[in-house]
Amino acid sequence: MVCNTSPAGGGFCYKYPHPAVTTDCVVFGFDGRALRVLLIRRGHAPFRDRWATPGGFLDPDEEATRGALRELREETGLEGLAEVWELFSLSQPDRDPRERVISLVFMALTGLSAVRGGDDAAEARWFEADALPPLAFDHADAVHRARVALRRRSFLAPLGRGVLPAAFPPAEFAAFYAAVRGEAAVNAAELTHWALAAGFVRRAAGEYGLLCFDDARYDALCAAADSMDCRPL
Repeated sequence: MVCNTSPAGGGFCYKYPHPAVTTDCVVFGFDGRALRVLLIRRGHAPFRDRWATPGGFLDPDEEATRGALRELREETGLEGLAEVWELFSLSQPDRDPRERVISLVFMALTGLSAVRGGDDAAEARWFEADALPPLAFDHADAVHRARVALRRRSFLAPLGRGVLPAAFPPAEFAAFYAAVRGEAAVNAAELTHWALAAGFVRRAAGEYGLLCFDDARYDALCAAADSMDCRPL
């Protein structure tokens, strides 16, 4: 017998057991050259000392995005993310040796900042996306699928706000897109022409040769992509 005693649950009891629900957050950053992934080293079993994506169990009355951001803050100290997307679920029955656990996977993109392990994470660290250590659970699959989703997103909607500085040269803009797309290089002139034509970047006032994001147009294009179900799935 499983009982929901939370205020939202109304005190109902159920004959059948329920799966537990967790969130995992695949956080990407950019170091000026390569894409990086934020990982935590687990402090407890199962998979103690194995690296994993930040995450944990949802509280009974907690919305999933809030839970993902809470776990990220508690385990790494990272907060204030500009762009976060809910991607997919991980639901193989044997994915967690403790019990039946379904994980909701989120993806975030942010600038690199100092992180520290907290709560049940013994350590937090940025790794190059192409040189990850062995990961706990099915998190290697989660990171792979998130990278595919991020690459897809780069063709459908603007990316880079909160990652690149307020004003940036076309070469840095191109290096960021090359890292996101997993390509050796992206033509800076062609990328700049595309972004200027789309309107989500403009020439930075008083900064010769530099670009900046147009926030209103950036937001509008993201909203349009999401309304057409062009989220990174």
